[in-house]
Amino acid sequence: MTGHERPPFSKALTVQQFELHYWYKNELINVCKTHNIPASGTKAELEERIKKWLAGEEMTDHRQAGTALRKKKQESHKELTLSTKLIPDGFKFNQQARNFFASYYKKQKFSFTKEMAALLREAKRRGDMEMTIADLIEVYEGKTSLVTSEEKTYQWNNFVKDLIKTRKQRQSMTR
Repeated sequence: MTGHERPPFSKALTVQQFELHYWYKNELINVCKTHNIPASGTKAELEERIKKWLAGEEMTDHRQAGTALRKKKQESHKELTLSTKLIPDGFKFNQQARNFFASYYKKQKFSFTKEMAALLREAKRRGDMEMTIADLIEVYEGKTSLVTSEEKTYQWNNFVKDLIKTRKQRQSMTR
């Protein structure tokens, strides 16, 4: 095997060896399922769990903990305000939240953004109990930039899309 070939995944890999190579999300899911690691979440979350597993660290699934807390809190169907806390108050991207944002922005329809979803995931990952709907608005309006490990995945996806687009443009120009 040359130095550029990716080794097959095994428990013998070091975190550093794992990080040297690109892994597709479906490969990460399969690794997680094979080794009884929680297999749901973003590509960045899966990579983080696998690295912890390779390092022998104990893992907690922040999504499950946050989901249980949100489900418990959501039963109350509290009115949403700018000060509603995302995790303790059980915030979810649902119709109630969509109606709140549509009303806040005086729009007929409102669409959540990937940045808003990433902020909620980041709050859960960090166990941030103070983050509020006002923080989501700051991200939506671009007043706060959010840099997470997910950005690496978005950057790669955009690179691939741009590459394909460029190739298609070249092909259409040569016809």
